[in-house]
Amino acid sequence: MSDQTNIHSLNRGLRLMITCVLLLVPALVFPQTPHLKELKANVQRRINTYLDKEKKLGEYYSITDIGMSVYASPDKKKNGKAELFVPWEKLGIYYELLCSADPKKELKTLNEPGYKPSATCRQAGKNQDYRRADSSGALPLKNIVIALDPGHTAGSLESGKTEQKYIHIAADTLHHTPEVKLAEGHLTLGTALLLRQKLEAAGATVHLTHSTPDGTALGKTFEQWCREDLKHVLDSLVKCKHITAQQSLLYQTKADKRKLFFEVFRDLELQKRADLINSWQPDLTVIIHFNVDEKNTGWKKLSDKNFVMTFIGGGMLPHDLSKPEGRFEFLRLALTNDLDESEKLSARVVQSFSDVLKVPIATKNDAKYLKENCLTTPSPGVYCRNLILTRLIHGPLVYGETLYQDNRKEAIALMDEDRETEGIKTSKRTREIAEAYYKGILSYFKP
Repeated sequence: MSDQTNIHSLNRGLRLMITCVLLLVPALVFPQTPHLKELKANVQRRINTYLDKEKKLGEYYSITDIGMSVYASPDKKKNGKAELFVPWEKLGIYYELLCSADPKKELKTLNEPGYKPSATCRQAGKNQDYRRADSSGALPLKNIVIALDPGHTAGSLESGKTEQKYIHIAADTLHHTPEVKLAEGHLTLGTALLLRQKLEAAGATVHLTHSTPDGTALGKTFEQWCREDLKHVLDSLVKCKHITAQQSLLYQTKADKRKLFFEVFRDLELQKRADLINSWQPDLTVIIHFNVDEKNTGWKKLSDKNFVMTFIGGGMLPHDLSKPEGRFEFLRLALTNDLDESEKLSARVVQSFSDVLKVPIATKNDAKYLKENCLTTPSPGVYCRNLILTRLIHGPLVYGETLYQDNRKEAIALMDEDRETEGIKTSKRTREIAEAYYKGILSYFKP
C-alpha cells in the first residue's frame, strides 16, 4: 500500500507526518537519526513552502531534536518560554487530540505527567481497515466523507447587495449584452447541490454547511439572526471585552445591515462553518466560490478577463501569530500533512477547471492579490492564502475560484438558467462547473 493510500487509512481528519509507522509506533522510530532528520526536514519544508510568506516567522517557533515549540512573542522565544510544545515522541497523541472537542485545551496539558487524551480524542489506528476510494469501482467514492461549503449566502440580488457579493450591470447595446444580475451565493449553492448529487451517486457521504437560499451555517438567515441573536451576541462581545457597551448600543440602534454583516455577523458565521466541517471529520473539504476581475472597478461593465485558481492555507505573516488561535493553527499546519494533501487536491481540481471549462489557469501576475497576498506553491494555479476557512478547517481542502462571473461570456452563460436543482435554478455553465469539481476530486483519489 502506497504512502498516498496510508494517508487515508487512518481516522478521517487525522493526517500522517511521514508514514503510518511514524504515527502509530513513534517510540520505535524517533530514536533513529535518519527518521528524525526526515521528520524535522518535512516540518521545516512545510513552513518554508506554505506558511512563512515573508520568511519572518522564525521568531515564533523552534524545531529541535526534541520537538517543536511555538512562542507567544519573539521575547518569549529569547527567554525560552514556549507557549505550545509537541515532543516528537508524543506526536501520535498530538494527532489524536487534534480531533478532540477542544484541541487547544488538550495541547496545554499534553506534557503534564500522566496525561491521557479525553474521551473525545480518537484512537490512532482505530479504523485501519479504512481505505482510499477505488476509483475503478462502480462506487468510486465509497467510504469517502466530503464537506461542501457554498461560499457566501445570498439567494437573491437584494441579499447579495448586503454582503457585497453580487453583479448588477446595465444592458450594453454596443456589445449586444443584456442586463446582468448575479448573486454569488446563488451560484455557489447551485454548484454545491449539483456537486452533491454527483458525489453521492459515486458513493460519498456529503455534508453541506448550508443548503437553502439565504441560509447560513447558523441554521437561519442573516435577517433572522439580526432579529433573534444580535443582542445576545453583542452582550457576549461586551462581556469578553471585544467591544464596549457604547459600541454595542450603536450596533443595535445606528448600524445598517451591511455594517452588521461585515463587522459582527460574517466572521462569526465563518467560524461556525469551520466548526461544522471539523465536527464531520471529512476526508476533504470543497469551498466553492466564483471570482471577478479585480481591476473592473465597481463592476459596472463586463470584462474580457477570465482565469481559474485555487487557494489552500498558509501565507502567514508575523501579525497572524499575534493571537493564540493563530499560533495553534500554525503549529497544526506545520506538523500535519494537511497542506501537502491540500496542494495535491487543489492541483487536480484547478487542472480540471481549466480542462472542462476551457479557462486558463491564473499565474501570480494575473491578479494583484496573488502577487501581494499569497504564496505561490509548486503546483500551477494553487496559492497559499491565510483566509479564515483555509486556516481553521482541518484536513485536505480546496478553495475554488472558478472563472470570472463579470466576464462578458461567462455572465451571460451563468444567467441562462434552464433547469432547477432542488429548488435552485441552474445554468448549463453551472452544471459544467460542478462537473469540473467532480472530475478533479475523482482524479485526486486515483493512484
